[in-house]
Amino acid sequence: FQPGDTLELISDRFRAGMMGGMGMMGSNALPLGSRFPLARLEVAESVEASEPLPAQLGVQRQKIPVNRNTRIRSFELSPVMMRGFAINGRRFDGTNVADDEKVRLGDTEIWEFHNSTPMPHPMHIHGLQFNVVGRRGGNSDSLQQGLVDSGWHDTVLVMPRETVQVAMKFERFDGLYIYHCHNMEHEDAGMMRYFQVQG
Repeated sequence: FQPGDTLELISDRFRAGMMGGMGMMGSNALPLGSRFPLARLEVAESVEASEPLPAQLGVQRQKIPVNRNTRIRSFELSPVMMRGFAINGRRFDGTNVADDEKVRLGDTEIWEFHNSTPMPHPMHIHGLQFNVVGRRGGNSDSLQQGLVDSGWHDTVLVMPRETVQVAMKFERFDGLYIYHCHNMEHEDAGMMRYFQVQG
């Protein structure tokens, strides 16, 4: 780019399911899923970089290996009438952990998030990074284009009526960790839980 050029960071369009033009919780200036600019950058000057390239660029991290014997743990993201949201029928309950929220240190698992709500949920898992291994259902055409699901993540967007599978290995630390929807209104309305890694 040359001095005088302009670049924009854009939040692109997406289909938001049944909530389409209603926004999240309350009134928004734009309908949910609208395209709009986030930032505008203006190139002020052109500078030549003189730093030498390193002998080796970052080493590519290998994906987590999974197979047909890898345990699949399912999480249903659902609405709770007049009360908010739940994960597997449970809402936030302090540090209480259900039996199906306990994992063993060193294990590799596939966590499968099924969104039975009419809203997107960016699911965030604390304590590790994961690989997206598959999507089905919903209307995820826009998410399957480009680099959205490649590489390493700590958050994955689960569209309405969609099921997303992520592979993770619990290899570093035991203890209690949070997993939750990264929409603050949703986590505050109950879509947040602890899981426990047992050594």
